[in-house]
Amino acid sequence: MKKIILILLLCLPVCVYADIYEQQDQGTTTYTDQPTSKNATPVTKLNDNVVQTLIPPEPQAVAPATQEVVLTTAPVNNSYTNFSMITPANEESIQNQPSLNITFAVDPALREGDVIQVYLDGNPLGNATHTTQLSFTIPDRGTHSVSAKLLNHQGIVLMSTPAHVIYVHKAHLGNS
Repeated sequence: MKKIILILLLCLPVCVYADIYEQQDQGTTTYTDQPTSKNATPVTKLNDNVVQTLIPPEPQAVAPATQEVVLTTAPVNNSYTNFSMITPANEESIQNQPSLNITFAVDPALREGDVIQVYLDGNPLGNATHTTQLSFTIPDRGTHSVSAKLLNHQGIVLMSTPAHVIYVHKAHLGNS
């Protein structure tokens, strides 16, 4: 009797099946287990999709050995070949300037809905924007790091720049 139960339990995963549907909406492809509109079509085989990123993955908790962990990934349409910070240059000194001007190279050009979020010392600087030339009030004097992330309309990071170190110098007029 125990052998029959064991055989049935081993066969159980083979019996589970769910349809997958693909839907195209304004250039975005969505995969679901339920048809969400009339243009949803059943998928017979999903294409493998590997996205490489420049940022390290978030640390994940280690699951106990008795618990099965299933990771799922959503397809990300990232056709950008270049996202880099042109100015300021890495290790650039900025002396007595009222603003910090930042310029990015994006190839191909930014798609509608995609935005750039700039970070100063790891904190967001201003709002995410759909432009490649930005100007901010110069930070306090000292050493700072400037980086950016290219986000899609859902806020998913598509690419990121390495941090550029900048040195801000301001003339200090003090009483003698």
